Amino acid sequence: LRAGNIVEDLRRRDLTINALGVSLGEDTTELIDPTGGLRDLRAKRIRVGDPQVLAEDPLRLLRSVRLAAQLEFAIDETTAQAIRQHAPSLGRVAPERLREEFFGILNCSVAGRWLAAMDDLALLEVLFPETRQMRGCLQGPPHRFDVLAHSLETVRSLDGILHRLPKLFSRQAVFLIGPLGAEVEGGISRWALLRFAALLHD
Repeated sequence: LRAGNIVEDLRRRDLTINALGVSLGEDTTELIDPTGGLRDLRAKRIRVGDPQVLAEDPLRLLRSVRLAAQLEFAIDETTAQAIRQHAPSLGRVAPERLREEFFGILNCSVAGRWLAAMDDLALLEVLFPETRQMRGCLQGPPHRFDVLAHSLETVRSLDGILHRLPKLFSRQAVFLIGPLGAEVEGGISRWALLRFAALLHD
């Protein structure tokens, strides 16, 4: 235990849904839920019990988005505000830890939506400072958005294409889906690399 007892230990976990314990008594099995994690699990909600846990390990900022993307949960608004507040501290995290969480997001089928959420939460520009220059940088016709919005929309469009591959290319889909889903290294798939290329294409 990192605290004096199981309840205090659970309170120091990153998210409420990760702060559930079970008492293994002889006569009864009792759920230990000091932060309301079961309620959040049922509501499909990502929430921190105490915003201070984000300051203790800033990787939790990005992990919150990755779990929301993988589980198709929503991020609680109070938690979202805390993430924005602590966003600059993400720059203190080791790059290899950031890479694992970031590509976990890119492995999701709606990665474009969550990259936009990362931008809204002020996390994207900490990971990629170049996005500051992309924002507000206009392009000529036929472009309708600035470079950043265009890049995020490109990833969203790619998500749609990848989702519809079997219908768009019925004969070739079997030859595309397997290789695209293959792992390149460290849990990173070609799907994720393709989305990453789409984000950075401009």
